[in-house]
Amino acid sequence: MSLEISDMPARTMATARKRGRPLDAAKRAAILEAAGQLFLAQGYEGTSMDAVAAAAGVSKLTVYKRFAGKEALFAQVIRAKCDRMMDPFAIEQVQAADPRAGMMVVGRLFLDLILDPQAIAAHRLVLIEGPREPRLAQLFFENAVEQTVAKTAAFLDRHRQAGRLRFADAREAAAQFICLLKGNPHMVVMLGLRPLAEGELEAHIATCVDLLLAAWRPETATAQPAAR
Repeated sequence: MSLEISDMPARTMATARKRGRPLDAAKRAAILEAAGQLFLAQGYEGTSMDAVAAAAGVSKLTVYKRFAGKEALFAQVIRAKCDRMMDPFAIEQVQAADPRAGMMVVGRLFLDLILDPQAIAAHRLVLIEGPREPRLAQLFFENAVEQTVAKTAAFLDRHRQAGRLRFADAREAAAQFICLLKGNPHMVVMLGLRPLAEGELEAHIATCVDLLLAAWRPETATAQPAAR
């Protein structure tokens, strides 16, 4: 006699679903890992969903069940990398710290992300293939830049709400922080000019943080001129 799903006790069905989740997560992780390696090795245009499935050890149907197409897969590869290295939990741990201490940690997380060899390779890939695949640049911007700005903005805005920082717009403040952080270190690494010196990143982060704190500290707000 065949066993239909409806014949299974609720507890057995729940157990089956629970047991299936780690396997499903493992398949997803394998697909993302394989796709990331192929995108960097063969380029966006040169990577097929068939090749990703083969490299991940799953069927093409399994890949399409989790990702609608190559664009969606590329977007999730980028987002997963950013989520791992700009972990919201890690940012949450320094939220209660003094703004300077917290900004130093967030600054290091950000630079570790953008200076990671895979991130540098992905950035170069977008610059090279972007003119032929305009959607590629948009996907990178949405899933890397905007997501990182949003996480940084949420961190800064909590300090603003607590009265420890003062600025008009959290997203604009986050964008300013990120642009300052990228600065010279990212340019040097992107161009392959030289390895960064010991302590160079920490000094650079401290300079960026102190510059912005001088502008954002509530006590440094410019007084309004008296009415005449």
